[in-house]
Amino acid sequence: TGRPDAELDGIRVTELFPEDERGRIADTVETTIADGRTTIEAEMWDADGQRVPYEFKATKLLDEAGPSARLIGVGRDLTDRRQRERRFEAVVEGSNDIISVIDSEGRFQYQSPSIERVLGHDPAETVGDVAWRYVHPDDREDVAIGGGIAGFWSSDPSGTGGMTLTLEDGSEHFLCFSCIDALP
Repeated sequence: TGRPDAELDGIRVTELFPEDERGRIADTVETTIADGRTTIEAEMWDADGQRVPYEFKATKLLDEAGPSARLIGVGRDLTDRRQRERRFEAVVEGSNDIISVIDSEGRFQYQSPSIERVLGHDPAETVGDVAWRYVHPDDREDVAIGGGIAGFWSSDPSGTGGMTLTLEDGSEHFLCFSCIDALP
C-alpha cells in the first residue's frame, strides 16, 4: 500500500478500498471466515490516493481452540501484469496470424480476429466448435490438434507440409506450413 504500519494499525480493511469495491471486499472477508480461504482481485487506494489493481489471498487463522474470525492475507500489485496483458492482447488482436486456444477436447476456447480476415469465420461463432470441423478430412491425419494452448497449426514433419482449410463460404484453401522456406 505504500503506507507505514503505524498508519494501518486500527484501520478497517475496507477503508483501503474505493467505495465501489468495499461491498465485494466485505463479502470476501465473510467468505474467508466461512470457507477458510479466498482470492480476489480488486482496486485499492495507494498512499498517493491512486487506484491500484491488487490480488489478495486470505486465509482464516486457526488457534488451539479451533478456527477463529482472524484472517491473514497477502496482497500483490497487479499493475505490471495488467500492462503486460494489455500489450499481449494488442499483439494478438492486431496480428494477421490466426491465433487459437483449443481445450483438451479439441474445442476452440478463443479465436483471434484474424480468422475472419483470413478464413471468413466470425471468431465468436467458432468458439466451442471442434477444431477438426475446419480441417479437410484428407489432411486430418497429418495435423496435430492438442489440448490447452497446443499448436493448432502444427503438423507431423512427415506429413504434407500443410492442410486444406474450409472457409466460411465453403471454398477450400491449402495452408502451406513450409512454403516460407521455398520463397526467394
